Amino acid sequence: MLMKATAENRTATPPAVDDDGRVHLCAAGSLKAAAAGVADRFSQSTGISISMEFGASGLLRGRIEADHRADLFLSADMAHPRALLKSGLAVTVAPLLTNRLCLLTRRELATGVSDPASLLLDPSLSVGMSTPGNDPSGDYALELFRRIETTRTGAFAALVEKALRLTGAPGLPPAPAGRNIYGWLMETEKADIFVTYRTNATRAMAEVEGLAIIDLPAPLAVDAHYGLAQLAGAGPSAKAFHSYLSSAEATAHFNRFGFIGIKGEQA
Repeated sequence: MLMKATAENRTATPPAVDDDGRVHLCAAGSLKAAAAGVADRFSQSTGISISMEFGASGLLRGRIEADHRADLFLSADMAHPRALLKSGLAVTVAPLLTNRLCLLTRRELATGVSDPASLLLDPSLSVGMSTPGNDPSGDYALELFRRIETTRTGAFAALVEKALRLTGAPGLPPAPAGRNIYGWLMETEKADIFVTYRTNATRAMAEVEGLAIIDLPAPLAVDAHYGLAQLAGAGPSAKAFHSYLSSAEATAHFNRFGFIGIKGEQA
């Protein structure tokens, strides 16, 4: 279900800044491919330069709190932007996009699966996830485990114990240059099943032969709601890009990468 497209506003007076026609966007790593195209379109039409920093949303929030060198923050959840709003580092927060959780696995494991929960709980199979707290993807995975617990007592504890935190934390090995981290992790057999966003899984499948997606049934389905924060001190150029990110043109571009825009539907 899509979130209501109503911005949350905080009464604050951002510090005066010089607008030099440059905008710095911090964004969730799952948006890397899609956001680059949106930024290019905006820059070509306005001449405004967009620099982008991608990573786990919780880690990006920490960097913003440490030095506040950003104009906009596009998180894979609403909690991190709202925390910046509460602290006064952001002046507006609004939902922008929706993603969906799924299971990424080998094609032979996905064939004929009618019960994804049993697959996750299979003691012979390893499960990968991102790091809760640092990366909303990990928090959404925990929500999936809680939903499984409602019909299988003990499932939450079992899944938390067995799931490997393979992304979203400092010190973890990065994927080789030009590689999709999820495709690389699956290709190198770091996990038999990876709990991740459908957009990430789709990119991994395009890169690695033999992978497949298992969509979660309604009782287990977890949607990821992405929030856009305008940070205190953002100048006119940043505000213009903020508005563009909510435009029909930008939404259509995000849709092509599998995201659901506030006014759009998944492509």
